[in-house]
Amino acid sequence: MLIKSLYGLKQASKQWFSKLSYSLNDIGFSQFFYDHSLFIREIGNNFIVSLVYVDDIILADKFVSNIKQVTQYLNKAFKVNDLGDLKFLFGLEIVRSSNAIHMLLMSSLILVS
Repeated sequence: MLIKSLYGLKQASKQWFSKLSYSLNDIGFSQFFYDHSLFIREIGNNFIVSLVYVDDIILADKFVSNIKQVTQYLNKAFKVNDLGDLKFLFGLEIVRSSNAIHMLLMSSLILVS
C-alpha cells in the first residue's frame, strides 16, 4: 500500500533514478560526469552504454550477449519490458541496414486553415 502511494509524490522520480543509478553502479557502470543520464561500463576494449530518459533505458553494445546480461540483471531488480531494437529516439527514426545504423529526422506538418 505504501509503495503505491509514492508514485504521486514530488520525490518519486528522484527516488526512482537514485535506485536505478545504484543498481547500474552495482554492476560496474559509471555515471558520465557531463550527462548524469548516461552510464558507461568498460569491459576490456569494449564498452556498453546505457542512456536513461524518464523511465526508458536504451542499451548499446557491439555484443548482444552483454545487453542481455544487463537486461537480465535489471529484470531481477525491477519489472522490465524489453521492447527490442530501438526504432525512435527524440524525434529521430533509427533504421538499421546490414552495415550501418541511420538516424532519420522525423518532421511533422501542421495544416492551418
